Amino acid sequence: MTANILNSPPIASPGRSLAILAVFALFGLAATAPAMAQNARPTFVGGESRTLFEARGVAVDVTAATVTEARERALTQGRVAGLRQMVEHLAPHEELAKLPQLSTPDIIDMVQEFSLANERTSAVRYIAEMNVRYSPDAARRLMRGAKIAFTEIASRPMVLVPVYVDGRTAAPLDDNAWRDAWARLKDRSPLVPLILAGPDAPLRAEQLLAKDPAALQAIAAHYNAAGVIVAKLSVGDTMPMVLTQIRGEGAPSDIELSASAQPGQTRDEALLGAAAAAADAIAQGWIKRNMVDLSVTAQLTALAQIKDLKDWLRIREHLRDVPLVSRVDLQALTRDRAQITVRYAGDQARLQSALAEQNLALNQQGGVWILTPRRAEAAQ
Repeated sequence: MTANILNSPPIASPGRSLAILAVFALFGLAATAPAMAQNARPTFVGGESRTLFEARGVAVDVTAATVTEARERALTQGRVAGLRQMVEHLAPHEELAKLPQLSTPDIIDMVQEFSLANERTSAVRYIAEMNVRYSPDAARRLMRGAKIAFTEIASRPMVLVPVYVDGRTAAPLDDNAWRDAWARLKDRSPLVPLILAGPDAPLRAEQLLAKDPAALQAIAAHYNAAGVIVAKLSVGDTMPMVLTQIRGEGAPSDIELSASAQPGQTRDEALLGAAAAAADAIAQGWIKRNMVDLSVTAQLTALAQIKDLKDWLRIREHLRDVPLVSRVDLQALTRDRAQITVRYAGDQARLQSALAEQNLALNQQGGVWILTPRRAEAAQ
């Protein structure tokens, strides 16, 4: 039987008033409007958000006896090719070798829907780009059956700040070929949405190059984002890059990589390839930090601070949006507290990380697990 912890001492001084204010903040009931509300709508790298089990921009180009035959073959080709692209966005690259060879009918059965763009035809040729959405349950069965490690934990948006360094000079954001390359990037991970910083961002090049935590946190707050990634690229034959990432109040961390222009490429083409490589490194880093062993399950009991029943229902919806959480049971309810049992996959650290992406913090106080909103939720 689950122990009743509703009678635990008041949680964290100065007491109940702060807890209730925090719940107000969680749902935007009492909060100062964020800076982003006064700015233009943010520009996302690769376009707006998409579902996890989806492939976008799958190129098809088929020639056959007739355009009708070419189109039918292309639609089949795109749905089959899109499956691998979908898995690539959720799993480490080294796991892709485990993807089994499926028959075309089996793959087609996994497709929920698809759409077409940029269609071009001739008498015998069909060219288009396809967006293909797969059944989440079918995709999960496929990857789990093949023992492919993957994650469904999506990050809150991060601000991407491209810094283009020529010698000792960093180009401004309103005249930056490196930023333009990110703006042209079509494909991106659905797990790590990237907001492309604009000239209105409160930053200076010297602060970025010095990795000033306060300056980076100010940029994140400006865009109401989880953190910032500074993508510094230096001009040269190998185009070395440093990706500096900071989330919340944590310390900055770096990823170093490089890209080289291919023979015959223009500068803009080379920069686009470098942006694609950097975006892939960002996504792969997130995937590897958040992979979960779904065969390991656990549960914990926690107290959630609430104001009324409506607050409880909202918190429950937040919990149900966490992919690791399989079940939330309400054990007891008072005017200002809900005692819950959360069943989840993976370990406790990954659960805390997944909850953080829903703006929920899970911490222990006096031996009791406490579920509270994070400050960033106040701005939403």
